[in-house]
Order: sequence, then C-alpha cells, then structure tokens
Amino acid sequence: MKYGIFIDRMAYPVINLLGPGKRLVIWVQGCSRRCYGCISPELFKQKIECYYYIENIFNLLPRDNELNGITVTGGEPFEQAESLYNLLKMVRDNTQFDIMVYSGCTIENIRKGTNAQKKLLSVIDILIDGEYNKNYTNVKIWRGSDNQRVFLLTENAQKFQEHFNQTYSDNRQLLFQISNDRTLYLVGIPDKNFDMNFRANIKQYGVLMP
Repeated sequence: MKYGIFIDRMAYPVINLLGPGKRLVIWVQGCSRRCYGCISPELFKQKIECYYYIENIFNLLPRDNELNGITVTGGEPFEQAESLYNLLKMVRDNTQFDIMVYSGCTIENIRKGTNAQKKLLSVIDILIDGEYNKNYTNVKIWRGSDNQRVFLLTENAQKFQEHFNQTYSDNRQLLFQISNDRTLYLVGIPDKNFDMNFRANIKQYGVLMP
C-alpha cells in the first residue's frame, strides 16, 4: 500500500531553532484546531498539489553525517498519523536520526486515540504537546507557549534533558526561508513581542509572508 502525506515545506539545515542540534524540519499541512494567534495559519488547510508519497519524501532526506535529527511540525502531525508513522518508521529503521514532533494534542489524548496515533507516538523520541495559547509567555526553549510540555520518550532522548530546561536569551535567533515565488517563511519561534509591523515592512520590498 502506498502512503501519501500533505507536506507544505521542508528546511535544512536548521540549527538549534526547532530542536537540539542540526535538523531537517518538515511542516505538514492540515489542522482542525486552528489555535488563535497561530504562527502558521497557512497550514490549516491541505492542498492537493502538496500531497507526496512518503517514499519520495524519504528519498529527499539529506544524507549528512552531521545531521542530528528530524523535527515534524505543522499543521497537526497527528491528523495524518498513519502516513506519518510509516514515513518516520522508515527514518527509524534506516538512519540514526532522532525524531521530534510537535502536536496540539496532549500525550494523554494521544494515548487514548486511534491505533495510528498510538503507533506514531511509538516512533517519536521527543514530543512537544499542547495547544498554542497566546495568553502564556513563551520563554521556555522550543515552545510556542509555555503551557506546552516536553516528553523525552526514548532512552536515546534522555541526553537532551538539559536542553529542555533552558529558557531563551534576550537575543533569540530566527531563520528566514525565501521560496521561489518570493514568499518569506519564518523558521523558529519568535518572541511574543516580535515586531507586529514586520510583514508590512518587508512587503515594500516585494517580499510576502503567508
């Protein structure tokens, strides 16, 4: 059986912005939660032109000895649990990469969820769970809002314990990615006080953000 998945974009290398070390980041499409203030509302809907077979995605993964892991965000990864499980199982079986996934679901609900969701959880090293809530601060590293929790689910993930106790410094780093159509994507988690005029400022140079 061929599995496909809706993926909006990938970024590589992403260093210490969405997980520890040097990572490939995958943004999936589709999210029914639609958290108010979400940084990626363009990922709420799925687009048929962004549907890819998982074998093709796996073949695009960098074969880089310095790559530490893969981070999957979105969108809501657990809304494509069966396909994402099969993709990440290929990663688990054929590489040494650790796997980190963001989800608006709580781990308690995932564990009571569908068989596909439980299987997906079984191949994840690091889970960051919980809906984004704009009323919380976001000073805890790699979390959109500080109500979100980190679970180190495997023995391999325990080495990252010290990282997830950290908070952001005043000089928070971000990465920007420009697509072929001159759309600008932000990679990382901005401070809540991120310049609200940023989109307007870059638009005058012909650069758009989704």
